[in-house]
Amino acid sequence: MVLRVIGVLALVVGLAAFVLSCYGLFEGPDFSRNLASWWKTQGVFLDSSHFQFRWMIAMAIYGGTGIVLGGGGVALLLGRRWGLLVISVVAIVTSVYPWILQVLGLTRYGFESAGAGDTVALIAVASAAAAIYVWSRGRVVA
Repeated sequence: MVLRVIGVLALVVGLAAFVLSCYGLFEGPDFSRNLASWWKTQGVFLDSSHFQFRWMIAMAIYGGTGIVLGGGGVALLLGRRWGLLVISVVAIVTSVYPWILQVLGLTRYGFESAGAGDTVALIAVASAAAAIYVWSRGRVVA
């Protein structure tokens, strides 16, 4: 029962991330043009094509993350404990990736930068998923 509940949550969050990333991909060109227009009224130049390019890459990464997370949820719904490890790995990679970009100096916009709150929450999710995986070893929890 525990694995199924976690599986449903992972599947819903993964699907939501995928759907939102698809929306971000489709609306990216309009979003970047409108954002550039707004910043122009504030006296700041924003290269909308560069912003759009980086936005599209970020949305593609978020979509891929959502698909993998949803796959972990489906695995849990099918009673496969390794779905917890998938969730844990996705959470760890998602928490570390923005920090790596920031340390390498590859971030330029706010949506690319790392946040302490996000990192702490994702590490808590990863730790909980790994702990449940270890706890469920040898037990019938599906």
